[in-house]
Amino acid sequence: MTHFAAPALPEGTVPVGALVTYHGSLAELHGQRFKVIPCGWHCDRDTDDMDGASDPCRLDAPEPRFGLYDPTTGQPVIEHVRATSITPVTTTWPSDAVPFRIASYWYMASHTTRGGSSHARVVHFYRDGDTRGIPNAETWCRLRTGPVSDLIRHLDGQARDRTRTL
Repeated sequence: MTHFAAPALPEGTVPVGALVTYHGSLAELHGQRFKVIPCGWHCDRDTDDMDGASDPCRLDAPEPRFGLYDPTTGQPVIEHVRATSITPVTTTWPSDAVPFRIASYWYMASHTTRGGSSHARVVHFYRDGDTRGIPNAETWCRLRTGPVSDLIRHLDGQARDRTRTL
């Protein structure tokens, strides 16, 4: 079996579930720590801005926006946050975490499971602070048609490895 070289998380990228410090336009929130999720997961904005431009809260927006929530209560605090307004807190991800991109967002994926077809998966991913090796969140994604990538095969294999160790 060939060795899989996991992709690196691009510099400046904020993965979903990361713990961040806020330094945007709301001074009263400066320095506070939050967890991030895609804004589109809970945003109730219309799909287009008034000027007809694409909504920055869509999951496939060129410059994704984030929702920030309180890491202790899980309650949303602020929406529509630009990546430039937050800084990830240094963290150590579990050793099997693999950077994985879905639409405009990055995740630290643990493994994948069946998603309803050969070109769909449920991606199990970590949230910052979980170093026990137990992914505690998941999201669904559709894969491009064509051959399955080495990354997906690797994540599928990690799921099989998890099943054997339970």
